Amino acid sequence: MQVNMLEAKNQLSRLVKAALAGEEVIIANHGVPVARLLPMKNAEPTQTLADELAGLRALLLREQAELGIPPRDNRANTFAEPLPEDHAAG
Repeated sequence: MQVNMLEAKNQLSRLVKAALAGEEVIIANHGVPVARLLPMKNAEPTQTLADELAGLRALLLREQAELGIPPRDNRANTFAEPLPEDHAAG
């Protein structure tokens, strides 16, 4: 099928579905073919930011375990302790 640019713009979803179904979709400018819409093959699925962060957390936990570093909730947090009185603003 060949469609002009305006039709392609207005019906992009339908044209993409047609291309995915194996139909050849040609986009024309004033009747002159200028582009072909093709489905992507072997495209790697994209990861979301949440997926990337989950992977990084899992990697960090594995490395901490290999290095013998205890989980964060078992380690002292010196910043959570109150300041000595001589450092308090007064």
